[in-house]
Order: sequence, then C-alpha cells, then structure tokens
Amino acid sequence: MTDNPQITQRRIAKFRDVAALLEAKREALLRTHLLRAARLVRFVPPSIEFRPLPNAPRDFALRLSAVLKEATGRQWNVGMGEPIRTRQRKHAPSASP
Repeated sequence: MTDNPQITQRRIAKFRDVAALLEAKREALLRTHLLRAARLVRFVPPSIEFRPLPNAPRDFALRLSAVLKEATGRQWNVGMGEPIRTRQRKHAPSASP
C-alpha cells in the first residue's frame, strides 16, 4: 500500500500534503512538475484541478492520480483545465490626429 503508513488520506487534507507525499515517495520529478508546471485551480480531496503551464508533461494528471491512489487507497480525480499560454502584449494602434 504505502511506504510510509503515516501518509494516509487523513494527511492529504491540504495541497502541501500532496507535495510532502511526493517527496516521501521519492517522486522528485513529479513533485517538481506539481510545483512548477501547473497552477492549482481547486483542491477538494479526493479531487484536484490544475491549469497546466506550457512545460507540463501530458501524463502529469495520470501519474499524480496513480501515486495518490497507491498512497491513500482511494481513487483521485486529477483534472487539467485549459492550458496557461504565454501572454503576449498587444499594443493598440496609435490614433493619428
């Protein structure tokens, strides 16, 4: 079930608990993606919704969901919403008198 019996569903009450779980399970790359490649939209266990950044791996939600399920024994719904695009400034055309 889990390498650390203290990490259970009760401990996954806050978003930072997810990062701590990934650290405890030695999922460094997945933890890095969690913190740097996605923006949290909603966290209501067992459901998490993110908006991916351009560098987010395609299988991020699937991998995170699998790790959470293995650690907690519950199915987690990890959703990825509309990607966050790099913003480009649009300059309004200047008016000529």
